[in-house]
Amino acid sequence: MIDDMELNSDDELFLKELETVFISFIESSKEQLDLEPMNSYKRRLAHKLSGQFQLESESIGEDKNRAVLLKKTPQTKISGNRKFKAPRIDTGNETYYAKPGVQIVLRSDGSFGVPWKEKDGHSIDKRVVHDGVFRIRSNQIVCQEDSNW
Repeated sequence: MIDDMELNSDDELFLKELETVFISFIESSKEQLDLEPMNSYKRRLAHKLSGQFQLESESIGEDKNRAVLLKKTPQTKISGNRKFKAPRIDTGNETYYAKPGVQIVLRSDGSFGVPWKEKDGHSIDKRVVHDGVFRIRSNQIVCQEDSNW
């Protein structure tokens, strides 16, 4: 249960995926994050979960493109008493190749590749890979020009 909401197994899975995305965002240098468009019920869950991390959240967009925008605050933190434990996705020094200039998405289930329109899952990170070479390190897509290559 999250506050006043009874959750079914699909809701629990959705929140687990969202928590992974939120933690990756908090640990990153990014100041804001646009979540994928979602229905009003899932946006409500995202807003409630964002409060547990002390993230600022607002709904943006219209109709089918309505999504949640997250912003870090000075109080933003990763709470020690989380219900779900976010997986650490890291493939070490394994190098992957893609067509230069293509956008790669790292999903909360650990899969990665080009974005899909439907059933894409929740992305932890997305990035255009200019030279076509990348690695996955600590829930982030890392390119050769990055200091943590």
